[in-house]
Amino acid sequence: YNLNGLIYGSDNHFTVHLIDKHGQVWFNDGITTKENCIHEKTVTLTDSTAWLKMKDTRHLLYLVYIK
Repeated sequence: YNLNGLIYGSDNHFTVHLIDKHGQVWFNDGITTKENCIHEKTVTLTDSTAWLKMKDTRHLLYLVYIK
């Protein structure tokens, strides 16, 4: 299984980080970015995992794994 998505939320608003097969991390917030995803970083095995826990003021709620 590979980690491919992280869903963040607070109140009634959710955002998402998507991770592609090359380790590229993309951000989407349907309100501000609409249908567009914004490239944020490339994940490496040596990266700190601190960025996973929060996105702006939103806390990590769900992880999405794909086989």
